[in-house]
Amino acid sequence: MEAEKVLEILKRVRHDLGNHLQVISGYLDLGYLDEIRNYIDEVTRYMQYEKWLFASAEPEIALYLYYQMLRGEELGAVIRYKDIKVHDLRIIEKTDEPYATISGWCGKLNHKDDAVFEVVLVQKGKEVEMRIKTGTDEITRVLKE
Repeated sequence: MEAEKVLEILKRVRHDLGNHLQVISGYLDLGYLDEIRNYIDEVTRYMQYEKWLFASAEPEIALYLYYQMLRGEELGAVIRYKDIKVHDLRIIEKTDEPYATISGWCGKLNHKDDAVFEVVLVQKGKEVEMRIKTGTDEITRVLKE
């Protein structure tokens, strides 16, 4: 991954951390201890998911998929990978997937609950089968080298 993209990821993570600290500080100022606990639990669950993502794929692929997640958040989309069996990043990177498919899908959704996308990526030879599900809708694409 290019240094510019890595720097973009680091900036985004630092920005998110600052936002989390502001939320906790606001709750603390208001004396909302239960909300602080709930918020910390939510952030911790997200961090555990990130840990799973980084352990589930080769480093370059995990970083690329994490970048795709961050870009999805800008659309209001929550991208959750359910299975990652990809060893050739070029196949998904050249088509900007899964972001490209999800960004096209986001404009067609009626409400925010539909903006959670479960993504499965399985490579078979020189092809990657990509399945994306949101709500009751699902799409499968075969990405080729």
